[in-house]
Amino acid sequence: MINTLPITENESLSSWLIRNSIRQGSDPMGWVYGIWGDWRVWSRDIDRYLPDDKAGQLKITTGLSLKTIKNMTLLPLLENIYGETPDIHKSWKWVIPTGQRNRTHTNGMPFCSECLKDNLPNFPIQWRLSWNISCNKHQTTLHNQCPKCNSIFSPHLITYDKAKLHLCVTCGFDLCKTISHHIDKDVSSLQFLMNSLLEKTICSATFPLYPTPLNTVEFFKLLRDLLSLPRMIQKDFDKFSNWSKRAMTDQPMMGITRKAGLTFDALSISERHYLMKLSTIMLKMSPETFIDGLRESKITYSMVTDKHYPSSKYLAGLFSHLSQKTKYKKVRKKLNKKIEPNSRIAVEESMNAIRRYL
Repeated sequence: MINTLPITENESLSSWLIRNSIRQGSDPMGWVYGIWGDWRVWSRDIDRYLPDDKAGQLKITTGLSLKTIKNMTLLPLLENIYGETPDIHKSWKWVIPTGQRNRTHTNGMPFCSECLKDNLPNFPIQWRLSWNISCNKHQTTLHNQCPKCNSIFSPHLITYDKAKLHLCVTCGFDLCKTISHHIDKDVSSLQFLMNSLLEKTICSATFPLYPTPLNTVEFFKLLRDLLSLPRMIQKDFDKFSNWSKRAMTDQPMMGITRKAGLTFDALSISERHYLMKLSTIMLKMSPETFIDGLRESKITYSMVTDKHYPSSKYLAGLFSHLSQKTKYKKVRKKLNKKIEPNSRIAVEESMNAIRRYL
């Protein structure tokens, strides 16, 4: 059994492994080999969950309990806001995908440039949840790439001879110098509320948009739908422009990436911040004002609904008040004329016309 560092509050599993490797003069690649051998740890998203057999090996090596190991992953947090255990074989809503390409994570690990100034900084598990776009301690935006070379922040790739978490593994730039911006106060409050609900079953906080408390599962469904609404409307850019100007009168409109299959969780931090801000504005609207804003922008029921959207029953009820296009049935006209075979002469004339091309 090896001596390990204590786990800091809300620390992710990958963060704890990286910090231990540095403290013991190794690097993440080599250190985890002593635990799991040839198992390709960094080619997997171990912050989502750790297979039972691998968790057992970590327990034997470090002395950590299985419960402690599980609590460093996203699994118990997602179980509460889903209302069930998520399918490990599918992508998870609200989780920023790592986007593995061999050992490189194409979306990187979120970091706070101020936190990196600490001697051996840790990375909270909550930062892997897509609504977290700022550091609670410093109230500044998070980052996931080097501002100098644009390389994704990949601390698991550091080497033992350059074991400094604040240095870019590609160009060596000091990431502590990354410029951060203060987050919008309303967005910060919403982020704090969502994090506080990770271990609660009821959202006691209410907003003008919905007058009564919701259970945690329904609250997250409603918020997910609100975050997706601008992207649904953006299919018609003119109507989206009109609607967003009405909603965000004091801020410039942002076009959101519409690449097929790109969920809210995979968007850039600035895009997620924009959608979070729009959601806080919508939450402050009364149901009547919310629907009137959509109507005045000529947004119809069919524009904001499909087979999978919305998932919130409450929002679906509000959308039912939007205008719906009348569906016209195509009617076939019945021919009263009786169909009879052509005469022999008519058939011969048609054949003579065809023969000229043979």
